[in-house]
Amino acid sequence: KNKTTIKHIITATKGEKMIEAKELLERSLKQQYILKGMILGKEHIKDKIYARVIYRQQKVLIEEKDLSNHEVRDKVGVLMGAEIDFIITKYDEELKAYIGNRNIVKEKLEEIVEKKKIKEGDKVNIKIIVVAKNFVIAELYGNEIIIPARKLKQGWVEDARDTEKIGEEKEEII
Repeated sequence: KNKTTIKHIITATKGEKMIEAKELLERSLKQQYILKGMILGKEHIKDKIYARVIYRQQKVLIEEKDLSNHEVRDKVGVLMGAEIDFIITKYDEELKAYIGNRNIVKEKLEEIVEKKKIKEGDKVNIKIIVVAKNFVIAELYGNEIIIPARKLKQGWVEDARDTEKIGEEKEEII
C-alpha cells in the first residue's frame, strides 16, 4: 500500500525547496501548479497594467484584469505587498517574463469549497492580504472577502491597521 504520511509531505516540501525557481515556474505553466509570490510593483507596458510579482527572486507579470474580479480603481495598488497565489499561463518572449493569472487559481479553489460544502457558521482559516483603516481583505480558498473592522474583534476597532497585519493567518467563523 502507498500511504502518504506527514514524513512524506515534509520530505517532499524540503525537496521542492531545492528545485530551481525556473523549474517550478515551468511546472506551473505545464501542470497548472499553484505558486505563491508577493506583489512588489506595478508596470505599464503597451497600454496594459501589470502587477510585478516576485517568486523566488524571479519576476512574474500578472495583468491587472487577471489579478482580481473586484471592481476597484487600482487593483494592483490595493494588493501591493500582498502575498498571492497564481498560476503561470505563458512565457512572453518579447517581455522576457513569465505571465501569471490569479483568477484561474480562484476558480480552482472555488471548486474545492464546493466539494467541502462550507456553510455559514463553519470555522475556516483565512489569510489577511490587505489592511485598511475600516476593513481588511482576506483570502479564503482563493476568494477575496472583505471584513469590516467592527467584525474583526470583540469591542470597538477604530483602525484595523492597529490590530491586523498583512500575511497574518487566523481562524474565523463564516
